[in-house]
Amino acid sequence: MIFSAKPSDTGREYIVHAVAGNMDWGTPEDSSLAFDMGGHKVFLTHGHHYGVSYTLANLREAAENCGADVAIYGHTHMPALDEQNDILLLNPGSVSKPRQSGLKKTYAVITINDKTGKMSVKFKSLPMIGWI
Repeated sequence: MIFSAKPSDTGREYIVHAVAGNMDWGTPEDSSLAFDMGGHKVFLTHGHHYGVSYTLANLREAAENCGADVAIYGHTHMPALDEQNDILLLNPGSVSKPRQSGLKKTYAVITINDKTGKMSVKFKSLPMIGWI
């Protein structure tokens, strides 16, 4: 799921984009989608259809095929940031069931400079108090 901080046409303070994961049977969300965000095209997917547990090549290719310069994925529940062929590959991790060493509940904040379009990514974490 991704939240965009720019106001939407509906008058809300943010726009929410969500995709279905491998455990989301019968949900109306697609398994992937592409949208524009601050001058960048984002490819959003859970990642299980692209084998992200083994390689990011399929994900990168899918992003490239739809003209995206950013691919955001999940499935592994581990934060990761990589760049391949000018495509930023981002896994924000998980706030509910983290799997990386230390089980830190992570998410990512993407900031896009309004003047330059330059993007920066910062990983953040929630306190280690129980499970959400």
